[in-house]
Amino acid sequence: TEGGHSFQDFGKPNAIVELANIVHALQAIPIPQKDGARTTQNVGNIEGGTSVNTIAQSASMLCEYRSTDWECMEYMKERFLAAFDSVKRDGVEVEVKMVGNRPCNRTPREKQEAFKAVLVPKLEAVTGCAWRCISASTDCNIPLSLGIPALCIGVYDGEGMHKREEIVYKASLTTGLELGLTAALTVTAKGE
Repeated sequence: TEGGHSFQDFGKPNAIVELANIVHALQAIPIPQKDGARTTQNVGNIEGGTSVNTIAQSASMLCEYRSTDWECMEYMKERFLAAFDSVKRDGVEVEVKMVGNRPCNRTPREKQEAFKAVLVPKLEAVTGCAWRCISASTDCNIPLSLGIPALCIGVYDGEGMHKREEIVYKASLTTGLELGLTAALTVTAKGE
C-alpha cells in the first residue's frame, strides 16, 4: 500500500490491515472433510510495518495448507488464491510466491499396507509395544507422491515438538538408533 502518517493520512489502505483481512479469509475456509483424508492450514509468520504512527506500506506472511488427498489440495489452493485476491483493489497490491510444495500420497493403499505389515512388527519387537500408524506430513510425502510406500518413524522420545521448549530425552536415542537401523535393514532385505 502507499502508506502514510497515521494521523494526517488516516483512512488510506494499511498493508497490515489488508494482510489481517487475508488471514481472516484463510481462517474462514471450510476444511474439506473427505473420508480417509486429513487437510490442514496454518499462518506461521507475519511481519510488517514501520512504527506506531505510520500506516504500514508493506506486510508479509508465511502460510500453508496440507492434505493427504490431491482433490483436497486443489480445493485448498483455489481457496487460498481467492483469499489473496479478495483484498486486491486500487492502492492494494498483493504478491503471492510459492516457497515450497509438499505433495500428497499417491501410493495404492494395498501397497502401503503390505509395506507396513513387513516393517511395523520389526519395530514393535525393538520397542516392546504396539505401534500406531497415523497420517502426518513428513519427508515421506515425496516417495508417497511417487507411488513408493514409506513410513516415517520417530527415533527419540521427547516433548513439545516444534516449540521453543522442545525437549529430546537423550536416553531414548539408543533405542532410536536401533529403530533406524532395524528399519533400514528390513527395507533393504525386502528390496523396497
